[in-house]
Amino acid sequence: MELAFHVRDLKQEISEHILIRHLRSFYPENVPADFGCSSEKIYRLYIGDEFCFHRLPSLKEIREFSRFSQNHTAGLTFLTPPMTDRHLEKCAPLFACLENDCPGAEVVTNDPGVLWHVRKKYPGLRLAAGRLFNKGFKDPRFVWPWDDASMSESMQNALNESTFRHRTFLEHLSSINVRRIEQDILPYGSGISRGLSDMGVSVYFPFGVVTTGRLCQAESRKGKGREKFLIREDCLRPCTHQVLELVHERFQFRLFQNGNTIYYLYPAAVLNTVFTSVEGSFRLVYQGFAL
Repeated sequence: MELAFHVRDLKQEISEHILIRHLRSFYPENVPADFGCSSEKIYRLYIGDEFCFHRLPSLKEIREFSRFSQNHTAGLTFLTPPMTDRHLEKCAPLFACLENDCPGAEVVTNDPGVLWHVRKKYPGLRLAAGRLFNKGFKDPRFVWPWDDASMSESMQNALNESTFRHRTFLEHLSSINVRRIEQDILPYGSGISRGLSDMGVSVYFPFGVVTTGRLCQAESRKGKGREKFLIREDCLRPCTHQVLELVHERFQFRLFQNGNTIYYLYPAAVLNTVFTSVEGSFRLVYQGFAL
């Protein structure tokens, strides 16, 4: 098993010990004492963002992450969001820097256009399919019956259904040189996709993604009238210091909003699935440092 940390900058203290302390603030009784990894070694860093272009690192930051990766023999994975052609042009120096300065770096794409662009222009980068490719049922209002025996087979299948469970889709990804799939554990599901034999599998915790969009509520609050509903090219990134918890009597698990994205905190039983079913070549990606 490989352990990875999603971080925003190199000023953050990164270690397995800090990770466990973070988790225990959410799950006082459901966190292992350790992950079987050396707390002295950083196995892999995840940088960038899956959902918002404005949260991508600058070229200077990419170079700093690349140097850090090389000096600590840590792998480096660059998360990218859905992007317009203009965004792709602005990202060209970032992709080029990674390809030249950090051999073996991964790029996680969440947009077919970005995937094909990186595959064509930057063949030295490894490709991974991000969480937005993997569709599944995550509605927080669903009333869980808590009795699997009373649930029909069709209902169980619906709650476990996801894009990465379809072999045809995985074979297509493999045919275009995608070598890893990145996923959440569905809140009502009972497991994860194992991918294909030639694919790596990454599982994020302790947050999964409910939904996202290009319009950012946090940034649009300062607008007036119609400006609240326009997609802005400039952004002061209030999400870097603002995380909101969304509360409603019908929610079956805790929800948090950060920028343009709503996350769910894994229920304790789902978190335990992470610790018991992820093994071997799987990668665990801790996202708590990035929110």
